[in-house]
Amino acid sequence: VSQSRYSRSVDGVDPNRNFPTISNPDKKSVPPVQNLKNFFLKIKPNSILSGHTYGRLYLVPWGDNMSVNPNEQDYKRVASKMGELSRYKWMKASQIYNSPIIGAECDWYHRNGSFAMVIEFGTHQRKPSENDTEIEFERTKEAFLFFIQESVKINIVNNYF
Repeated sequence: VSQSRYSRSVDGVDPNRNFPTISNPDKKSVPPVQNLKNFFLKIKPNSILSGHTYGRLYLVPWGDNMSVNPNEQDYKRVASKMGELSRYKWMKASQIYNSPIIGAECDWYHRNGSFAMVIEFGTHQRKPSENDTEIEFERTKEAFLFFIQESVKINIVNNYF
């Protein structure tokens, strides 16, 4: 399969939508996603903050449905403070396109017991310059520290898989 060097697809699949779901809990993921899942299941972290580009957003579960997450107040509290610290917005992953996102990692991580968010760094989807990276690092570092401090205190209410 011929792919652009800037394509994010792996074997014709978008890895950002390649995690198991409630309706497909045995979904076979592409190797990079499977490796992330295996590592996660091996170490079972209390929390996950996954970095992506772009949008200056914090995305929280749920992506695959519009219902209320049992830990919604925890996500709102932590993401709101992170937003204040970094001047990033936050929203439920399902709100980014105003429809469900099936196979999102923050849902899978949450359902497997971790307080999980996706951070969308920056304002562009191109390879960032060193200066761009430095700007986003400075902008988000206090929010990251807050996430680390607060997320380990949260008890995840639901585990589906």
